[in-house]
Amino acid sequence: MRFYLDVGLLESGYASNNVPSMVVVNRHVRNILRLKGYQVHYAEFSGGHDYICWRGTLADGLIALIGTRKEATSGAGKAMQRGK
Repeated sequence: MRFYLDVGLLESGYASNNVPSMVVVNRHVRNILRLKGYQVHYAEFSGGHDYICWRGTLADGLIALIGTRKEATSGAGKAMQRGK
């Protein structure tokens, strides 16, 4: 199982009820997942939690989790070669 996490560095303030920031929480989740042996792609970007900032990272996340067409094709070819 693979995970993709990203967070904007401007998401660093504390909420009114003293809950840790999204940056702190995402770093913690990343560390726990890695300690448990999961593959984690983690990114921080200069921005906040809004569409204009994360719209580009959505594609990065999909590529990290699914791969590219070339990777998918070469993986299928390897599977077919093993089946021979």
